[in-house]
Amino acid sequence: MPQRPRQSIHNQFTGINNVLSAERLPHQALRGAVNVDIDQTGRPRRRKGFTPVLAGTNIRSIWSNGSTMLYAEGNQLKDFGTSAVIRSDLQLDSRVSYVDVAGQIYYTDGTISGVYTNGTNRAFGLPRPSPPRVSVISGAYAPAAYQFVITSVDAFGRESGASGVTTASVPTDSSFILSWPSSGYATRVYLSTGSVFYQVAEEPSGVATVTLSGAIGTVPLRTQFLSPAPAGQFLPYHYGRPSVA
Repeated sequence: MPQRPRQSIHNQFTGINNVLSAERLPHQALRGAVNVDIDQTGRPRRRKGFTPVLAGTNIRSIWSNGSTMLYAEGNQLKDFGTSAVIRSDLQLDSRVSYVDVAGQIYYTDGTISGVYTNGTNRAFGLPRPSPPRVSVISGAYAPAAYQFVITSVDAFGRESGASGVTTASVPTDSSFILSWPSSGYATRVYLSTGSVFYQVAEEPSGVATVTLSGAIGTVPLRTQFLSPAPAGQFLPYHYGRPSVA
């Protein structure tokens, strides 16, 4: 009569033991366990699987602030929630760094940079405009040496760094006609007769000239010598200030 194979039934396991030889394994040890988890009571159960949510090529730099998720795919920066392509000029293997500042997502990959807010992408900052051209006519400004700079202002209220300085010295009472290349930004005009520039005019986008006839101004220039931050590899945020490293 054939001998029945011996069986050993266990309901608790200590886990995988791949150190001891097979003939010396304790009864509660497993030689192998594929896609199996052992809980705290020693009970084995099938490991949970995964469901793919995004298919693509060279997907990397996935980031989220809890409401918006961005990621890079190939040379594109994308918004996962809206499937929008934010831009298509990333380096193919670059890693993108992000930081959320009051709902504005700053990003950079060492070559490009930008700010993404509510589906709108814009640059880190506005470029500095060229210095204005100045023509002198008779008018209300007393004889003196005058200095002029302009700045650009976008629809979000961000102001660029100031342009270079244009000077005009007048021996008689004069007014000034300032002009600059037309752009899609509003233009603020500042005047100084000493060390501080004060705003004397603001012209809407598309307007490229203004006549100054005696205005002095009381609002000082706050962006002199400033320029947009460069692209970098890391965006730290500390004490209310984002930085680029």
